[in-house]
Amino acid sequence: MTTTRYLIIDKKDDVYLKIEADEDIRRELGQFFTFEVPGFKFMPQYRNRVWDGKIRLYSYATGQIYVGLYPYILDWCKKNNIEVVDGTKIQDTKVDDSKVDKFIKALNIPFKVRDYQKEAFVYATRKNRCLLLSPTASGKSLITYLLVRFNILRLKESKKKILIIVPTTSLVEQLFKDGLVNDENERYQKTVDVWTETNEKLTQAVKETLPYFGGVYAMSESGAKGNIEQPPIVRPTNITVSIAFIHFSIHSHRLFKIIYSFLIIT
Repeated sequence: MTTTRYLIIDKKDDVYLKIEADEDIRRELGQFFTFEVPGFKFMPQYRNRVWDGKIRLYSYATGQIYVGLYPYILDWCKKNNIEVVDGTKIQDTKVDDSKVDKFIKALNIPFKVRDYQKEAFVYATRKNRCLLLSPTASGKSLITYLLVRFNILRLKESKKKILIIVPTTSLVEQLFKDGLVNDENERYQKTVDVWTETNEKLTQAVKETLPYFGGVYAMSESGAKGNIEQPPIVRPTNITVSIAFIHFSIHSHRLFKIIYSFLIIT
């Protein structure tokens, strides 16, 4: 007589799933979602015996695993004849290919959308949450642009905003260079946003540096000439760097780096 094995899966939050099952199932699942990092034997953590060189995506102790691994969990259960009690309510979004073509055409993109870019866009739209791996110079900016424009339409009534996180500001500029964003007002707003953020970083750096310059610090805090948050160093369209700040940059490597970064960004 064959005993049916069960696995109960629920959604804890937008990041993790919660799995409940017998110990043997959880142990097997943990082994399946554990792998060795390439070259781990040469890493300091392994050599110092504080890490065994393995990444564990499933926690046996808490039963938590990343939401993005949901389809792999279902596939693993199917291959191991494990019945799934699914309470996640995770479903793919239906995507009409004919409407996708009309949507892309309506954007009037200055160059052709390649098949793999369209496929990536459709996949991300269908899954709502996914990880896309794409090599350098494959047109990731265009894929991002398609997703942003689609979600702007989808979220129009709720008036929600979209945040794109990138490691460098050059990737933001890439959208302009590729001709995907050509509205001068939009470009001006993005420039102001970068300038504002940089100004805030400069203000914070100055606050941390000025105490070493007693007289200047006392003047900035007195309010007689404005305040520390109004340094006469930048304009959105005409950058100037005062002698005082050049003097500070000699004594503060961090402040110099921030000023230099602003000059490069602008």
